[in-house]
Amino acid sequence: MSGVFLRRERSLRTAALRGELRLTVHVGRKRGLPAFSSQSASCSLEWEAPVALLQSPAALRRQFAAAFARCRPAVAEELARPPAAEEPITPAQCQAVQTLVCRRRLDLRLVLEEHFGGRPLEDLSQAEAGELIGVLQTGSPTATSAALRARFGPAG
Repeated sequence: MSGVFLRRERSLRTAALRGELRLTVHVGRKRGLPAFSSQSASCSLEWEAPVALLQSPAALRRQFAAAFARCRPAVAEELARPPAAEEPITPAQCQAVQTLVCRRRLDLRLVLEEHFGGRPLEDLSQAEAGELIGVLQTGSPTATSAALRARFGPAG
């Protein structure tokens, strides 16, 4: 997602009285990751320019092009970084696991004991929680238990 904005404080007339425009560009990207996760990055630049720039559309386009040229590589570089390996479970993931376990009529304590060595839910990583959510979203309670054993195995 990217955009170009001429921010209007009250109107272009107000900007003209002050003799300046406030220009903003924004570049944002999001990519999907395994285990119901995603990574996003964005870059916004804002600067003031003389209102006379409106009289020269080519010069205005060059300013925006230069700003985009600064933002795009910054966003690409940020997305190229590998995501943190062991980000902790998010509050939304915690809630989703608890809701799905309740819906499946499973005992969360037993699921965690059997498949995660009894670690508390809050100690799971985002990746582990995402996989657990995926398994809990499919099948009956019996199939869910079998899928958990197949995916995570019994804790040992």
